[in-house]
Amino acid sequence: MSFSITFDWLESATTAVGSHAASWARLRVTLDDRVVTRVEHKRERVTRDTVAGPLMPLAEWIAANWWYLCEESPLEVDFSSPRRASERRLPWFRRHNWLYAREGFPLPDLTIARVDDGLSALAVEPDPMELEDGFPVRFIEGYRCQAPIEHIRDQLGSVVDAVIARTADLSDPDVVALRDRWNDIRQMPDEDRSLRERAAALGLDGDDPETVPDDFASQLLELSRLPLTVSQDLLDARPSQNDLSLLAKAIERARSARRHASSTDALGASRRALGPLLDSAEPHRAGWTLAAKFRRNVLGLEAAGAVDELFARIATERLVALHDDAFVLPDTSIRAWVDANNSDTAACVLWPLPAPARKFAVASAVGLSLLPPRERLLTRAATRAQSVARAFATELLAPVSWVRSLVRTPYVRAAEIDAWAKARGISPQPIRHQIENHDLATIEDA
Repeated sequence: MSFSITFDWLESATTAVGSHAASWARLRVTLDDRVVTRVEHKRERVTRDTVAGPLMPLAEWIAANWWYLCEESPLEVDFSSPRRASERRLPWFRRHNWLYAREGFPLPDLTIARVDDGLSALAVEPDPMELEDGFPVRFIEGYRCQAPIEHIRDQLGSVVDAVIARTADLSDPDVVALRDRWNDIRQMPDEDRSLRERAAALGLDGDDPETVPDDFASQLLELSRLPLTVSQDLLDARPSQNDLSLLAKAIERARSARRHASSTDALGASRRALGPLLDSAEPHRAGWTLAAKFRRNVLGLEAAGAVDELFARIATERLVALHDDAFVLPDTSIRAWVDANNSDTAACVLWPLPAPARKFAVASAVGLSLLPPRERLLTRAATRAQSVARAFATELLAPVSWVRSLVRTPYVRAAEIDAWAKARGISPQPIRHQIENHDLATIEDA
């Protein structure tokens, strides 16, 4: 899991002036062992691993979006390119995708976003064959990987540092503005830094008092009372300003009311039985694999076993101790608070949910508790841990082997899925997900 930005300074192109001329360079970017700046020259049909242009626009974009790049998670699990995004998602891509740093010079369609505590995802998309953008080259590599956020910061920061050093003798307004902004970021006091980070996690500009007024800023700073992973999960759920304080108080109540079951080391034994937790696998595959191993190695159940038996075994093994403390909450994407810091039974406070959704939430909470020991919130956010937990619940409640045995034609009617779900005692959604994710059939909703 690596991300590397390297460059060599060049003599500027004849049309470049000022900071663009001073920062002209040959750029090479790699993800793992893939060179994602590999381009095909449209006329000559030859390929090269580098592109040439000024690094000043890229450095300005990095500095302007620094907090978002380090702290904001994706809006959807399957983020890829702004070229295929809806209008609603484009503002997010402007903060995370290198196409918006181009300013008339070639850069790859590279998206960078934090996907969990300490981890970022990087996704590069090749330029479409039919693209007519006026550039003499077309980026031809597509790849996805993950890397530690600190490594991402180091690589991105090195570009800004190098451009500032390269343009040290210039007094152009854009150079001065970049230098001032970067100095502010580097020298910011801890409290101001925390405010910018938490605002950015919500997709907000912490420097703008109209976007983050004083009362809201105070609410964001008060989140320091919660553990880091809990406050991060809360922000990733993107609550409104009106809901944030209420949710934070409810979580604090859940934490103070927790009651651990007597120690059985069941959770620790389960983790040992599952072995490596597939940190490098794609979230959905990690969740599916984890659920299959959990069902077989921990619960000793067959894939097609009844759901009631599944939950009875979870209760018998005391893997998750559910507490139905009632909290008055706004309509939110938060589903549960899960404390799996200890090796014994994980305490879980589940927000009130209708029966079908409740089963999925319980199953997801079990999955979340099996990930590296920590205290978390179960949400609908598009982060890695939440995606793994949802994929775990989907496979646990509706094993793909069982769904495959039901699907006997290329087309499946929604009414059939509803009937299968009712007979199994779950909601239709996990079955739909399995059919779609494993490409088992086309679902006809009409």
